Amino acid sequence: MIRKNNPILSSLIADDVFGDLFAPINKIKHQVFGPAANIIENENEIQMHVVIPGVSKENIKVEIENKTLNIFFEKSNQSLIDNESYLRREFELSSFSRSFLIPENIDQNSITSKLENGILLIKLPKIKGTNSKTKTVDIQ
Repeated sequence: MIRKNNPILSSLIADDVFGDLFAPINKIKHQVFGPAANIIENENEIQMHVVIPGVSKENIKVEIENKTLNIFFEKSNQSLIDNESYLRREFELSSFSRSFLIPENIDQNSITSKLENGILLIKLPKIKGTNSKTKTVDIQ
């Protein structure tokens, strides 16, 4: 029997009943988009800021394949699961990947990355002398 004046217990039961209804949508959203990223372009480079809190640099892999920049993270949290008795578990860092197309005017050999305070900063320097401005083509 549930008492109406117990908001914590009512909330837990509501989450159990309705949480699974939306679980596939939330899972797909996380798998498709991965970690959030801000991309800034200036005259000399493109900077990517990818939010990856609570992850050490040893667990992150940044690769360039053809014209694609790939960011991977994979870690087993089995030791955390075995040693703790959770009342509620809403997140688990296990793996993600995110890919970005690299523009033609980027020097792929000079790309650098740095992880600081949960933000992965990737710098993509532009090739000197390239002009990436939009050109208007006349329609005849």
